[in-house]
Amino acid sequence: MDTKTSLKTKQLNAILDKLSSKGKITQKEKSFLDSFDSISDKDFGEFSMLTSKEAECKVEYLIHNNIDVICNICDDLGPLGYKINDIIEDNGSKILILEKNYTLELKDNCFYDLKYDIQKIKFSLESNNEYYELIPINNEN
Repeated sequence: MDTKTSLKTKQLNAILDKLSSKGKITQKEKSFLDSFDSISDKDFGEFSMLTSKEAECKVEYLIHNNIDVICNICDDLGPLGYKINDIIEDNGSKILILEKNYTLELKDNCFYDLKYDIQKIKFSLESNNEYYELIPINNEN
C-alpha cells in the first residue's frame, strides 16, 4: 500500500471496494461521496499537536463537510464520546456543543489530536497535552 496516499483517497478506495463487492453503502459513505469534491486533501488527514484555534478550524471544516467528529476528550469519567454539533464563542472562549446538551471548552493551554477512523468515516478529537507557561521570577531584593 502506498503510504503517500491521502486519507481522503484511502476512504474513497474503501468505499469503491465495498461497492464493487457488496453493492451497498451506508448513508455516511454516500454523504462522503457526495461531498468528495469539496473536501481538500490538505485539510482531510490526521493531525497532531493542534492548538485550540487550529482544532477549532479543522473541526468546523469537517462539520461543514458533513463529516462526524466525536469528542473523545477525557473528563473525570473518561472519554466523552459525544458527537460535536457546533462550536460557539462565549466571552472569548471556544465552546464545543455536543450531543445530549453537553458542552466543553477548548482550552488555550492544551494541544489536541484529530484521529480518523476509516471504518466509521468519522474523526475523533482528543486532548494530547496540557502545558503551562513559566512565570519569570525576579529574585532581586
